Amino acid sequence: MGRTTGEELFHVLDTFFVESGLAWTQCVGVCTDGAAAMTGRKSGVVAPVKQVAPHIASTHCMIHREALATKDMNEDLAYVFSTCVKIVNFIKARPLNHRLFENVPRNGSRTQTFVARYRSQTVVTRSRCAACL
Repeated sequence: MGRTTGEELFHVLDTFFVESGLAWTQCVGVCTDGAAAMTGRKSGVVAPVKQVAPHIASTHCMIHREALATKDMNEDLAYVFSTCVKIVNFIKARPLNHRLFENVPRNGSRTQTFVARYRSQTVVTRSRCAACL
């Protein structure tokens, strides 16, 4: 098996842009997993992208950052986050669950805001749950 290089990845991206009628000037950012093939200054995919479109911002994926940051998290906090993620994902997994949850009487609007914030998300990550607690 061969190795995937930044040059090959850029070629695939560039071909997609051309076939889809997109211009690199319309792209504002590249989010990667932090692998060398993606972020290497000389041979990563970000280098040729920045040559074609110097205005593009390059970031490390938030989910990967979260995974790295929570690796050594306190057990109690990890349990709370895990439980929170499971609850929200259960609510959002099916439209019926979501509708039933929205109809639960509440004395404040915090819960409604919490669920509305994730309306377009399929999976809720720990950092998103933490922002709501």
